[in-house]
Amino acid sequence: MGKYAGDDRLFVTYTNGESMNRVMPNHSLIAIKEYDYVKDVKNGDVVAFDDSGEMYVKQFYNDYRSQNYVFSPNSSDNSFTPIIYRWEAAHEIKIIGKMVICVLNM
Repeated sequence: MGKYAGDDRLFVTYTNGESMNRVMPNHSLIAIKEYDYVKDVKNGDVVAFDDSGEMYVKQFYNDYRSQNYVFSPNSSDNSFTPIIYRWEAAHEIKIIGKMVICVLNM
């Protein structure tokens, strides 16, 4: 776990699905460092977020021009589309944290 060993804000989970298969294959083991605020992550970070009780893992972008938070898939399957929230609707989602470690299942 390197510098994250013993970090009490870290949890480990598996990915489930193909929406991020260019970054990590389905069933990869990932470690997520928990964060409390959307301002703790930056554009391009791979984040876990909660939307209505479901956890998703996507690349995060804060689009200042259109005032949207964009959670983008990174997949070879074009059927996956970005999940977009207006800033004023940000209360509907919760950034759980940022992926800091990925163990690929080859």
